Formats: sequence, structure tokens, C-alpha cells
Amino acid sequence: PEELRAAAAALAAQAGGAEASDSVSLRIAELVDHIVSHLKVLAKPSILHTCADAMSRGGRPDLAEDFAAACRNEAMLREAAPIDEAVLCESLIAGYATRGNEKKVDELLAADRTNNEDKEVLARRAAVAIRGFLKCGKVGSATVRLVAMHEEGLAIPKRMVMELVRASKSPQALDLLVNRNVPLPSEALSLALSVCEQRDDADTALRLEKQARALGTPLRHGAFEALLKLDSRRSGERVGALLEEVQQAGISASEGLCGCLLANCAENQNVACAEAVAAYLRTKSLMTLASYKTLMKVYACSGLFDKACDLYTEVQEVGLEPDSVMYGCLVKFAVKCGRRELSEELFEKVGGGFVQNYMWLIRLAARDGDPAKALQLLMRLKASNPEAVDIMLYNCVLDALALNGEIEKAEALFAEVRQAGLGNLVTYNTLMKGYCAKGDIGSAKRVLREMEVAEIFPDSATYNCVLSAAASVGDFREIWLCIHELQRRHLALDQYTLSIMMKAARRARDPADAAKALAVLDRISGMEVCADEVLLNTVLDACIFRKDYKRLAWALAAYDSASTQVQPTVRTYGLLIKTCSVLQQTSRCWDFWHEMTESRGIVPNDITLSCMLDALIEGKSMESALQIFRKWSGRVACNTVIYSTLIKGFASTGDAKQAMEVYRDMQDQGIAMNMVVYTSLIDAQARQGCMQEAAALLRRMEQDNCKPNTITYSNLIKGYCNKGDVAEAEKIFKEMLSRGVDADTVVFNTLLDGCVRTSDFARADRLLLKMKSLGVDHSNYTLSIICKMWGKRGQLDQAFQAVRESSCSKDALVGSCLVTASLHNRSPDMALQAFRMLQSWPGAANPDARLYSSLISGLARFGRPAEAAALAKEASEVRLKEPLDAACLKQLFKALDSKSSMEETGHRLAARLHAAGMTVPKKWLQSQAAHETCNAVLNALRP
Repeated sequence: PEELRAAAAALAAQAGGAEASDSVSLRIAELVDHIVSHLKVLAKPSILHTCADAMSRGGRPDLAEDFAAACRNEAMLREAAPIDEAVLCESLIAGYATRGNEKKVDELLAADRTNNEDKEVLARRAAVAIRGFLKCGKVGSATVRLVAMHEEGLAIPKRMVMELVRASKSPQALDLLVNRNVPLPSEALSLALSVCEQRDDADTALRLEKQARALGTPLRHGAFEALLKLDSRRSGERVGALLEEVQQAGISASEGLCGCLLANCAENQNVACAEAVAAYLRTKSLMTLASYKTLMKVYACSGLFDKACDLYTEVQEVGLEPDSVMYGCLVKFAVKCGRRELSEELFEKVGGGFVQNYMWLIRLAARDGDPAKALQLLMRLKASNPEAVDIMLYNCVLDALALNGEIEKAEALFAEVRQAGLGNLVTYNTLMKGYCAKGDIGSAKRVLREMEVAEIFPDSATYNCVLSAAASVGDFREIWLCIHELQRRHLALDQYTLSIMMKAARRARDPADAAKALAVLDRISGMEVCADEVLLNTVLDACIFRKDYKRLAWALAAYDSASTQVQPTVRTYGLLIKTCSVLQQTSRCWDFWHEMTESRGIVPNDITLSCMLDALIEGKSMESALQIFRKWSGRVACNTVIYSTLIKGFASTGDAKQAMEVYRDMQDQGIAMNMVVYTSLIDAQARQGCMQEAAALLRRMEQDNCKPNTITYSNLIKGYCNKGDVAEAEKIFKEMLSRGVDADTVVFNTLLDGCVRTSDFARADRLLLKMKSLGVDHSNYTLSIICKMWGKRGQLDQAFQAVRESSCSKDALVGSCLVTASLHNRSPDMALQAFRMLQSWPGAANPDARLYSSLISGLARFGRPAEAAALAKEASEVRLKEPLDAACLKQLFKALDSKSSMEETGHRLAARLHAAGMTVPKKWLQSQAAHETCNAVLNALRP
């Protein structure tokens, strides 16, 4: 039998992949003849199956079929050893599947289902096919058939699922298993999740996990490991819960795994996730020096240097001894968070240690304003290890001297460095920076010339020193000279240059200088803005301050589309939230807030919280603002600014009751009151007409030594005027003046408007005289009130005279009031004159649809439809933003009809108005005379 099997295998190998030839068919016939000639010994079903199986597994199942057919055709064999078709079928399925012949496999399986109802047998055959497809790399075909097995209710061997998952090279196979709810045994689930983790495919992993939990499949160590790694690379929100589950399941997360999770947290600056991992390690007493170092890195990457330093105490308490690398990092972190005593303690503990330790302490001395300490450290290193003193250390000390105003000592050290032949570009730049810090741009330029003599070529940083000094004093002439020099030398505008220009734009007194500085952004791409957090912050801040919303939207879009975004700090999140608020994108404010507080676990500071509250208030979401305030008030130090933001929000919505509740909460917390808070509270009460409460708040304000300003009094005055109590408003006004608070145009406008509305003209005259005596200029709004006043007094000449004599700019509001006053006094000629005056004023906006409608209606009412029609024709030609008022047009066409001008004027006008997008109903065009004639005829015909 073994010789026959070998012969059958050799026959399959000899045939290869070619079609069965005559010679191969002849060999099969010879093989069958040999079996027949030794009938008693070889004519056994098992031997025949062995031969067929050898051909099939040898890659030629078609030869196995030919061999079986030949055996069936041999009568003696048919009787002595009939072929077991079931066994042959299984062998052929394995062979064809291994060759990847899906069509033939499906035919065999379909025939098997027809002839066989035994599910166990069907499952075994399907499993044979799947393994064959896996062998030839057809994972997709294998997956489809595994799904089919599941849907037919056939038992799926666990080992086969493992083989399929292991062979999967694309997410599509796992997706199909998940989508069709194919259950994975624990071992296969672990392997599948591991595959997802290697591909960083969190979506498929989460679906696999959800399905497993729904089916009650236990999660093993490998599954938890994959899920933990995936989540730590993202939000890290589930890491703590997963580790707790690991502990409850009696599984141990190794120190190596936890180290990997901590490393992921450092990369993502995910403090909350890292602390959850560290908490788990502490409960298991698994915190090693490597774990502490990685956790320290997480804190450092997130800018939490204080927390990184605090780990040193814990390391000592658990009996671990930091290595030299850890000591060096701790010295650096202590310097960065300003813990001088700790940095010096660590420095002395390692006897100075690496040169980097000296440099960090020198930088600390520079920051603390102790240049003598910096020189002392230099001398100490020179004495202990002179070979370690290099140009980088010299530059560090030079920086400490220059920035702390020790220019003479800096010059002496600079001379020493040059004499030693060690000076480089940084050396010259550092000395220049010292001169610039003192505002001595001339000396800085002298060093620049010396640098060129020494054949050291300046870079962008060189010019940034001068640029920064010029920007700090607002010297835009020097700023543009520097920019020109940078361009002449083909030096790129780097992130520091751009940051300086943004600061200059914000500080500029002349709006033209600010606009020119902001225009520098047009020379760079959005990717460059997002490459550096400081630059991003200065761009957002400058654009917000200058109300450059176009560039602000560009910067936000660049941030959103940047492939490698900066990891925002608390300050950056505050600016991003403020940006979205200014651009009226409240939903994006929420996105950034959730990313900061939930995804990254960062606690907001008072400024960022204030920005979010302000954004919600601007977005008319006071309830959400109050909820966020209550949620975070226990964790964030809520100051007067935050409380005043809330109070101003409630004041703007007219919710005086809620504003007072916030005020009482503020008092309970012992928060100091200020003028802004009281002014906002008074505004809230005045808006509601609660003047008694508003006046009481003014008295309380004085008791708290908060001096009211013009806005405070203006809110009170406006409240009294809105109630029609102008006399009381004037009392407050006089009190304001008696306390030395200057009255501005807004205060006078509020009082004058109140007087005109109550027709208290004598008081208005006194106020205008007072306004003149105090030298308070009229605004266009003041002029509009004066026009209303003379109109109500029936003295149009005085109104026109006031407009002609006024030096303030005239606008559409003034013209509209003059037209309205003229019509009110039944003077259409004066109204037309005022309308034409408005059109002639330089810089004034064109009359709008409302003013056109008012004048057209007035002219029609006063029996002057021809002029009204001419004005309507003019309105149809100037492309108004809104159509003319329908009531005014109806009145116009009625007036035209009454003057029998419908045919001559009305129809042509209607066509023009229709072309301009204004509707004129047909019934307005029907003559009233025709209506009367028709009615007369109908009346005559009635019996």
C-alpha cells in the first residue's frame, strides 16, 4: 500500500499543473490494472482511498477523480472494493480547496448537502474546505465559508477559527466575522484583538469586544493587553476601567505592558490615563525605576513639571535610587517649574554631574535674576573639569549676564570667548539680545557689523533680536527695515519672526501698521502656523484683538487640517475656544472643551474657564454656562472675572434674579467685588425696570469702596429714562458729575433721548448747553436725537440748521430722522430735500428700503403720486437689500389710480418693480373708475 501511495503521489507530481494528458491517463490505467492483477492483496477500499487521497493532496484532485472513475469502471474492483463516495468527496474538497478552485469546491459541497443531512459530517467537510483555502492564501474565501457555516448552524472548530484569524492579512476578514456575528472563542478573540492592535484598528477591536461581551465570551490576557494598548494611544478613557477588570479577573498586567501604556501616554500627553496605569502598578507594588521615569516623562511632556518633581519624593520613599539620567531630568524639571531649592539639592547630590546640569542651573540663575550665580557655576566647572567647558556653556552664562542687564560683564566674557577663538553665531546673537533687552538697538547693530567682519553670517534669530526690540517700542520703521533685510538675505520668516510680528500687530497704535503686520501671514502656509504652539497662540490672539475674522478663520481651518497638530496647553485651548466663539461656532467650543477636559484629562484654569463661559453666553446658552460653572467651581479658582462674566451674561438676557443669585454666591465665597461686577448687576436690574434695587446696588458699591464709572451711571440713567422718569435720571447725572466722573456722549444721548420721548424739551435744551460747556462732542446718534426733537417741536428749520452746522459725520440714521421729522410736520418738500442731502453726504450709507418706503408712502399720502412713483422707480434701480414695503406700494398705486395715472405710470412702474424682484398684485393695477362703472351697470341691471 505504501508503494502504491508513493506511486500515486509521484503521478500527481509528474503531471504538475497541466491538463491530464494521454500519458497520465495511461499511467492511471496501469495503476488500476496493477491493483486488479493483485486483487486479493490490493483490492481494498482503504488502499483505493489512499491512492486517490495522495493524488488529491498532491495538488491534482482531478486525477483523483479520474482514478476513482477508472476503479468504478473495473467490474472486478467494483465488486471487491467499491469506492466510498463520502471519503472520496472529502478528499476531493481538500484538494480543490488547496488549489483555490472555489467553483469545484462549491459544487462538491452542494452535492454533499443534497445527499447528506448529517450536520456533523457537513461541518467536517466545510472545515476541510476552509483549511484548504487557508493553505493557498485565500483568506477571504475561507472567511465567507466560515460565516456560511455559522449561518447554517454548523459547529465551528475552535482551532479552525484560530487558523483563520492568524492567516488574516486585511481587516476585511475580521470585519466580515464581526458583521455576521460569528462568535470567536477566547483564544481566537485574543488573537483577533492582537491583530487589530498591530494594525492600530480600534474600530474593529471595539466591535469584537462588544460582540464578545454580548455573547459572554471571557476576555483573556491577550485580549485585555490589545484593548489597553489601543485605548492608551487614543483617549485613554477606558484604561482605568480595563485595568480594574483585569484585576477582578485575576489576570496580571505586567510591568512591561504598563510601561508600554505609559509610553503611549507620554506621546499623547494623556495625564489621566498615565495616572490610572500608575495607580494600578502601585496597588500591585510593581512601580520600578523605569515606570517612574516614564511617568515623569508623561508629566514633563504635558508641562506638569511640578508633578514630575513630586515623584522624586515617592521614589525615595519606596527605597529606589534614581540613576544619573533621572537626576539630570529632575534637575531640568525643577528648574522649569521654578523649584530652586530642589534643583540645587539634586545638583549637589550628584556633585554637579553632567555639563547639562550646570547649564540648567545657569538658566535658573538667569531667570531668577542672579547672574553672579551663573558666573560662580562657570568658575566651579572650570576648576573641577576645565575640559568640559565648551562654547555652549559660555553662551549660556553670557545669556544670563546679558538678559539681567550686566552688559559690562557680558562684554568682558564675550571678549574672553573671542580671544579663545570659540565665538560662534549664538555668541554674537546672545550679546545682541542683551543690548536689545535694554532697548539699545544701535549697539546691537554694531555687534551685527562685527559679526560680518568676523565672517559669521547672521541668521533669522539675529534679526529677530532687533525686530523684537523694535516691536516692543512700536518702532515700525525699524521693523520693516529688519523684514527687508531678512528678505534681501533670503532668510525665511521663522516662527519667532512671525510671533514677533503678531505681537507688534496687537500693540500697534496705527491700524494701518497693524493690518500690514498681520498681512505677513499671507506669505506662509497654514501648516507653518500650526507647527509651533507659541506662534499659533500669537496668531489667534492678534487676529481676535484686531477683529481680523478672515485670517482668524484661516488659522482655525489650518489647525483643523494640520496632519501633525500641536498638543494644546490650557492657554491654547482657551484661545481656540475664544476663536470659535468670535466666529460664532459654539459647537466647536464644546469640541475643544471636551477634548481638553475629557479626552486629555486637563483641568482648565480660570482664564480658559472664563473663555468657555463667555463663549456659551455669546451663544445664548446661559443654562449650559451655569452648569459648567457649577461643575468646575470646586476645582478651578473662580475669581472676580469669572463671576462678572456670568453676571454680565444674565444681565444681557434680562435675568436680574439669576444675576443676583450669582452675586450672593460670590459674597458667600468671599470673592472680592469690583466695579465691573456691580456695573453688570445694576445693568441687569435697570433692564428689568427695578430701579430701586439698582439704586441700592449703587449704594452698596460705594460701601465696598468700588468707585462707579461712567458706564455704571449710564446704566442707571438709561433705566430711569426707559421708565419715563427723566427727572430722576437727571439727578443721577448731576450726582455723577459731582463725584468727578466724566460724562461722555453715550450718557448725554441716553438723557436726550429720554427727554425727547417724554417731550421734555426744556430739559433737553439745558442738557445740550451742558454738553457744549463740558466739551463733549456730538455723535451722529446725538444729531439724530436733535432732529427728532425739533421735528416734535414743529421747528424743521432748526433741525436742518443743526444738521448743516454739525461737524460730526452724518449717516443714514441722521438722514432718516430728518425725513421722518419732515413728514411728521406735513412737509413733503423738506422730506425730499432731506433725502437728497443724505445721498450727497460723503461716506454715508445709501438710503435703505425702509427709508424709501417711508418717503414714498408720505408723498403718496400728501397727494404727490408722480414724485412717489419716480422715487419707487429709483428704488428699483439701486438694488436694495430688501424689497419696498408692500403697504407703501399699495398706497402708491391707489394714489396713482386716484389721479388717473394708472395707465400712464402705474403699469410701467409695476413692470420695473417686478424686474427688481418686488411683487405687485394685479388687483392693484385695476382702475377704480372701471370698478365704479362696472358696479353702476350691475346695479342698473338688477330688478
